[in-house]
Amino acid sequence: MKNRSTAFTLIELLVVISIIALLIGILLPALGAARSTARDMACLSNERQMGVGFYAYASENKQFLPPCFDNSSFSPNTSDFVTLISAYIANDSERTTEGSDGQSPVFLCPQASIDGGRIHYSANVLTFPVYFSGVIQNSPLNKLYSIDYMDRATETMWVGDGGQNDDGNAPSGYDGIDGAFYGSPPPFYSSADTDNKTPILPGPNVDRSANPLDMAQPRWRHGAGGRESGGEGGAVNLLFGDGHASNTQRDDLLKENIRADK
Repeated sequence: MKNRSTAFTLIELLVVISIIALLIGILLPALGAARSTARDMACLSNERQMGVGFYAYASENKQFLPPCFDNSSFSPNTSDFVTLISAYIANDSERTTEGSDGQSPVFLCPQASIDGGRIHYSANVLTFPVYFSGVIQNSPLNKLYSIDYMDRATETMWVGDGGQNDDGNAPSGYDGIDGAFYGSPPPFYSSADTDNKTPILPGPNVDRSANPLDMAQPRWRHGAGGRESGGEGGAVNLLFGDGHASNTQRDDLLKENIRADK
């Protein structure tokens, strides 16, 4: 009696290869989406940790939040909010100081399109004003922002994804948000403003722009199409004044969210 061959025929082998290729084609998009979702969640976790750092900083500074950028009083060298709150987050104040090579993952968005840098997030310049050459630039308040000023903590945006320059860093403040300019921040909140429920201008959503104001705006890098510089899709992760962080779609970030109480 002859032994029967157990080898695959060419047709059977091609069928198996086709099935494997089909399964890979089905699974790869799902795996990619899962990785993107994991990066989104890690970014939100970063922002919540920053919220803890801001509240811890304020508790030791008479309820005042730090400036987003400072070149005068808080440090002998130029500093930003990363420098000022890092010790409250990582117990390592040297790790993220200006000019340091150290990187704290708390300030690095895993969805950022440019690797490197020490800060991938930008702050609301009303609640975290620029402090430049002795002038606090959040007119007409013109002083550091106190947590006690907030009446709408759940609605007031503090920090969010920022556009990156060539070395990977984002501007420390949203100086260009909703068409604003350096030294001219958005207006503070007033219930009399009829456009409070109007979405902000989304901005160019870019990295590596020759115009710094293009990057000092929300970077909609989360979700479908958001990671690509200049893309018209995507969402932005935001930290709010009560410490919660949320994924915010275009048209859901309103003028009242960037207009702090005073």
